[in-house]
Amino acid sequence: MVVLMDTIRGSNARVPKDLLFCSDYVEIWYDAEHQWIYVDWIGSQNLHTIQQGSQKILGFLKEKNCSKILNNNHQVKGPWLDACYYVADELLPQLTEAGLNYLAWIQSPNPYSQYSTEQTLEATSLAIKNQISTFQSLPVAKEWLKSVC
Repeated sequence: MVVLMDTIRGSNARVPKDLLFCSDYVEIWYDAEHQWIYVDWIGSQNLHTIQQGSQKILGFLKEKNCSKILNNNHQVKGPWLDACYYVADELLPQLTEAGLNYLAWIQSPNPYSQYSTEQTLEATSLAIKNQISTFQSLPVAKEWLKSVC
């Protein structure tokens, strides 16, 4: 098990995050203090990489009994339109059924990736969409996720 020590903004406290899965396209961590799954997508994404990573996320969400995900797309390069309907129609309902209540989604600075996120959210049911907030920065996303029950 790999443990990352993350400094909490505004304090000297360091919080261990357990690395659950690592590949060249995604890293999945468990933040025990906040009891959420942290997902860091890396580089170009497509239907295959998103399906593979998403099934890992779903398994870890159940295993850790989490209700929150911090989904970071900051390092995503380019579009992933071929996966939009998979995320909206299959993944998000599966995550909700598995106990997900809140998802903080950090946008990529890449406009094509942002468009893919927008298309995904447009295709997502209103009930699930109400559980998701998008952000431009990690600190703001973390604060929101900490503030919700």
